Formats: sequence, structure tokens, C-alpha cells
Amino acid sequence: MMLQTKAAKGKGMNPIVISTIIAAASFTLTIFSAIYLNQRHVDKLVEQLEKRFEARITGLAQTLEARIAGLERTMESRFTGLERAMQTMDARITRLEQNTNARFEKMEQIMNARFHAVESRLDRIEQIAF
Repeated sequence: MMLQTKAAKGKGMNPIVISTIIAAASFTLTIFSAIYLNQRHVDKLVEQLEKRFEARITGLAQTLEARIAGLERTMESRFTGLERAMQTMDARITRLEQNTNARFEKMEQIMNARFHAVESRLDRIEQIAF
């Protein structure tokens, strides 16, 4: 009997087992294919997002550069104006200082002349009195 069982087994596999193996292989292949296609799609989406992000960053950088350049021009203009105003103020202060010094010198001369006149009168009074 054992010979018959081995012979019966050697004839072929049961069609249910064969179809189950084929179904399992098909199912496994389908799952791996779906995973592969899904991964490719996700990669494409990530690539598109990277491109969009890069475009936005580039746009933001350009906008920021333009604003900084405008601010730089404005600040440069204001500093130049401030420098001119400081030069004008320096010139005015120099003229004021010169005018003030000239007036003090004139007053000093007048006061010295008056003190000299008073001293000479006091000297005459001393000479007459003593």
C-alpha cells in the first residue's frame, strides 16, 4: 500500500493547492506592485513640494533682498543728508565762534581803554592829592 500512496502522490498536486499557491503569489505580487507604485507617486509629490518650496524660498529671498536694498538706499540718503546738515552746523558754529571772539576782543579793547583812562585819572588824582 505504501507503494500505491507514493505513486498516487507522484502523479501530481491537488488543483486546490496549486490555485492557492498561485493566488497567494498573485496577491503578494499585487501588494508589492501597489507599494512600489505608491512609493513612486509619493516621491513625485515630495519632489513637487520641494520645487514649490524652493520657488517660494527664492521669491521670498528676492523680495527680502529688494527690501533690504531699498532700506539701504534710504539709510544712505538719510546719512548723507545728516552729514550735510552736520557740515552746515559746523560752519555755522565756526562763524558764531568767530563773531563771538571778535565781539569779546572788541569789548576787551573797549574795557581796557576805559580801565586805562580810569587808571590815568586815578594817577593824576594821586599826583595832585599827594
